Amino acid sequence: HHSIVDGESGTEIMAEAETDISVAAAIDEFGDAVGNDVDEVALARVLKTEIATEFAADAEDLSAYYAFEEGTEGEDQLVTGGYMNLAEGVLEGAELRLGHPVSMVRLSQGEVELVGPDGASILADRVVITVPLGVLQSENLTFEPELPATHVEAIASLGMGLLDKLWLRFDKPFWTEPAAIWTLGDPGDSPFGDWYNLAAINGSPILLGLMGGASARAWSAKSEPELVAAAMLDLEQFVNAGW
Repeated sequence: HHSIVDGESGTEIMAEAETDISVAAAIDEFGDAVGNDVDEVALARVLKTEIATEFAADAEDLSAYYAFEEGTEGEDQLVTGGYMNLAEGVLEGAELRLGHPVSMVRLSQGEVELVGPDGASILADRVVITVPLGVLQSENLTFEPELPATHVEAIASLGMGLLDKLWLRFDKPFWTEPAAIWTLGDPGDSPFGDWYNLAAINGSPILLGLMGGASARAWSAKSEPELVAAAMLDLEQFVNAGW
């Protein structure tokens, strides 16, 4: 993000704001503060790749205070053989109970009680809650005692992004580029942010296109032929560049 313009740190611009602002607003203020011309093509590329496909949301919807917090250490990993392999690894040595819906989480005498709609309950010393955001925001799951007001406000203010993937499998690779991640220098009107070359990762003749935020929402209703046609416009540029 800092390569778009030179000068005062974008982090300092955000720190000076009295209230949280969007990433888009922070970028505008950053440019105004340093007085440099912004490379619009580079900015569009960053917004589509570093923002939309990383956060599944657009710069206008992201908090400038929290969007660029440091993530976990280590490289990205690719799950092969299906996500069930990941689930089975997490569940190893654990007891999985299916058909046990929980409608209330109750704290009582140092224990946590998970109560189902039929009144049946499970006791635990500690509970980690990983339900979807929509469930937290609904009235289908209640807490006793009630969550602090700050928690309730935070849950209510959160939103879900959208990241869609387009997988294209070919009989064999028509490309020779060994890089695993491809990005157009000038994305233009392309809905895609990044392309992943799985031939370089696991030998499969597959290209994976990512689109996030507004592009993903706009293209979610498109037909498969329309998606493939848009993808081919991207791939044509890579091929013409000798990839």
